[in-house]
Amino acid sequence: GMLQSRLTQAWGARAGVLVASSCFALAHLDPQHVLLVLPVGLWLGALAWLTGSVLPAMLAHAVHNALSIL
Repeated sequence: GMLQSRLTQAWGARAGVLVASSCFALAHLDPQHVLLVLPVGLWLGALAWLTGSVLPAMLAHAVHNALSIL
């Protein structure tokens, strides 16, 4: 949350969400996984930005992971 909020303040919402989401995807390390996680990161980043809180994005991430496991 801190990275994205700082980036959006400095660069605007689109660039901040894009860069933070890219960092989120890169943190998954596996190249194929990175490409699949980037859209999820963009969705979660937009959700956090639109709501002004990371809590909805955290909940969505937990639900996404649970559904992926099932």
